[in-house]
Amino acid sequence: MKKSIYAVSLLAGSLLFTGCTSNSQSSNTNEESGKAVDQKQEETKTAAKVPVKGQITIDDVNQMEKTVFVESIGWIFEHSPWISEKAYEKRPFASLDELHSQMQKIVESASEEEKLNLLRAHPDLGARVKMAEASVSEQKGAGLDQLNEQEYKEFLALNKEYTEKFGFPFIIAVKGHNKDSIRAALKERINNTGEQEMNEALQQVYKISRFRLEDTIKK
Repeated sequence: MKKSIYAVSLLAGSLLFTGCTSNSQSSNTNEESGKAVDQKQEETKTAAKVPVKGQITIDDVNQMEKTVFVESIGWIFEHSPWISEKAYEKRPFASLDELHSQMQKIVESASEEEKLNLLRAHPDLGARVKMAEASVSEQKGAGLDQLNEQEYKEFLALNKEYTEKFGFPFIIAVKGHNKDSIRAALKERINNTGEQEMNEALQQVYKISRFRLEDTIKK
């Protein structure tokens, strides 16, 4: 009988301790859930304010709240919304040209590490990996989603050689290109020096972002 009372006492103590912990955990969970709901509501509000791509004017851009501005055009530089966050402070913009020029200047004045991170945010051309919607569409337009097995392996090997040499993936504005011209450019540029290719890659990034901006904002 004594053993039973002792066991129940220990169990009660355990339950009491667990109960206290549970209340604390419950409180934390409720708080986290509340934050998650608030964040979701804020994202929904922001999404509702984002104009339809291709129907945005430069006047719309100049009047946007920062979150809407970043949501609307932050994607034009691959996975690098920090560029649009800084560009927001440069408003108002007289034209699409000025907006893009300001964004390019932000990249040019960035640190080497920031530039490298921007380049490394781009996917390997022809790679069968998950990538940004814009990159999927662009590569599809150049026929890179239709590579046969031999072509795929060749692109894979060239990309690997290029990346190992320069430390970032091969980048080219694929608009107006096809898989053959892209492969030729890759074979040619792999012979560049590190400095030459860093500059060329950034120029290609500017072209890509310009094309994307033109698809987003009406001139």
